[in-house]
Amino acid sequence: MLTLTKLKGAEYLLTAVAEGLEDYYMGIGEAPGVWHGRWAATLDLQGVVEAEHLRALVNGLDHRSGEDLLAGHRERKVAAIDATLSAPKSASLLWAFGSEQVSTTVALAVVEATEVALGFLEDHAALARRQHGGIRRQVGTDGFAVATFAHRTSRLGDPQLHTHCLIPNLVRRDDGVYVAFDANPIHIWAKAAGTVFQNHLQRILTKSLGVAWGPERNGTREMVGFSEEQLRAFSKRTSAIEARLEAEGELAFDSPAERMRADDRASLATRPDKDKALTPERLRQRWATQAAEVGLVPGSGVDDLVVAGRISLLDVPDDAEVFEALVDPTTGLCALQSRFCEAQVVERIAAMSAGAMDTTEIAAMAKEFVASEAVVRLVPDAARRRPPEWSTVELRAVEDRLLGHLASLVTSPGAAVDQALIEAAIASSPKTLGDDQAEAVAVLCGNGPAVRLLIAPAGYGKTTALSAAVSAAQAAGRLVVVVAPTHKAVAELRAAGMEAQTLARLRRHLGEGRLAPATTVVVDEVSQFATRDAAVLMESLAGCPGAQLWCIGDARQAQSVAAGGLVVELEALASRGDIAATTLSVNRRQAHPAERAALAAFRAGDVEASQAISADSRAGISTPIGGRTRSGECVPPTRGLRLRGGRLGGGPGSRCAC
Repeated sequence: MLTLTKLKGAEYLLTAVAEGLEDYYMGIGEAPGVWHGRWAATLDLQGVVEAEHLRALVNGLDHRSGEDLLAGHRERKVAAIDATLSAPKSASLLWAFGSEQVSTTVALAVVEATEVALGFLEDHAALARRQHGGIRRQVGTDGFAVATFAHRTSRLGDPQLHTHCLIPNLVRRDDGVYVAFDANPIHIWAKAAGTVFQNHLQRILTKSLGVAWGPERNGTREMVGFSEEQLRAFSKRTSAIEARLEAEGELAFDSPAERMRADDRASLATRPDKDKALTPERLRQRWATQAAEVGLVPGSGVDDLVVAGRISLLDVPDDAEVFEALVDPTTGLCALQSRFCEAQVVERIAAMSAGAMDTTEIAAMAKEFVASEAVVRLVPDAARRRPPEWSTVELRAVEDRLLGHLASLVTSPGAAVDQALIEAAIASSPKTLGDDQAEAVAVLCGNGPAVRLLIAPAGYGKTTALSAAVSAAQAAGRLVVVVAPTHKAVAELRAAGMEAQTLARLRRHLGEGRLAPATTVVVDEVSQFATRDAAVLMESLAGCPGAQLWCIGDARQAQSVAAGGLVVELEALASRGDIAATTLSVNRRQAHPAERAALAAFRAGDVEASQAISADSRAGISTPIGGRTRSGECVPPTRGLRLRGGRLGGGPGSRCAC
């Protein structure tokens, strides 16, 4: 796997992270750094990395003359990127406890896989930008100058083979001008490069040692032979993070993104300083004791457990088999997002390969797939900041059906609730409604198309407003069905007096029969509804005379776990005046101005500004655990449904163990 870390300034790199470049990257007991990358050779940077040479490039200077290569350019926010490639834990254990010959083979395999992954990343991501005629376009460069540092242990002293690949934010464009690189392609291709690294490592070790590999999880595989107990015994960082999550009561998550954010928080909270004295040579005795505790016998015992000539040849997966897996609605490329780029195709194929194919074959198969009839090319964004993207034919058909049913509902009139009933519901609400909440009730219950939208950021009181609107509709004799995407959201709605259910439960009900005429379906947290689920609901509504659809949510709140984006289309309809819509405008949860400012920045997509505001105010603000959890509900929109003329949508990593 590959982890990216932004290093914001040379001083940060040399002091805050490393306490001196020599002390960390060129650590005691570790091999010296080695230069890689096409541009490194052009700069006469070959062989062992000298600290002063790397420091110069990080600072944007010519390492030979001291000339400022970026003079006249805007100051960079990021001085370098640390791309860390980590071997699976089983490979690290085979290196630590296998025979000398096997250990050497593993170490050399990691070096070779690192070179392949870096070459792959450079081929696809060593780009810059140039403005011409008011338009900024991506252009080629001479490549990267990458300083690689191979480390062998984690921060807690476990065997962990990983390589820090330090990429100074400096390239030479194809017109000879020195500039900062375009970081976007690096982020786009990082996961693919990490999976290419894993695949090549699997390929070498299977061919040279005959090891077999277990099932793929998050782009990586563990060797067959080591038990889960043995792997966990030497994964203390993972155990520390899980213990932190348990201590904080963070045991269940509504989405992978929420779990990832929790992992990141726990990782930072449990991150110790790296003890530079914990070299493999000094740790051998401790490792031997721990190995004995979990039944590992170093040397020939581990060789027999893992190597033992299990397999010698790999079966190359069939194109049709791979393509079928890539378009599978539940596990394929469009299971969790509505669109994908070539990098994601490479990532998935490399993960399926398990070493059977080399990198060239994987890249060729990816190009064949995006040119096949199983996918459809999407219209590019106007600024062309995103790479070319595709969707599957299957998901496109689902979206077309959904949009067709939605258009039918939009052109159908929705009966209004009597004004007296609306006023009575507002007056009888357990909580006094604000003007914006009362307006929301009036819009949901009023005249207009059968589809209504309440845009409600987290903390703005939408549950109170919705409860009053539901009461008014029920008083008018309408059947109201309230659905939410998660059990947590359902519980909150029920606590407010609404008989809510999950969409999964409603789908089971719809499988048994149709909705009753004149039913009002309320979809809460609409941003979290998957496209395929929404299509089933829309089909039922389209066949229900007098039906109405009330959608509650915000495109900037948490997105659906599966491919989604209905809320984006709804907000577009509202902006054109095609459906009745209103927005809650008063933040009723975050009381402190700094908390409100941080939330506003977060919703606008400026995560760094939000975090900076939170950090600046942390000394004077005590934020309840619930508030910290809820602040994660608001995220920039990352997935979207097709808008006319194209689709909008898209996508989440791992931590460095050292």
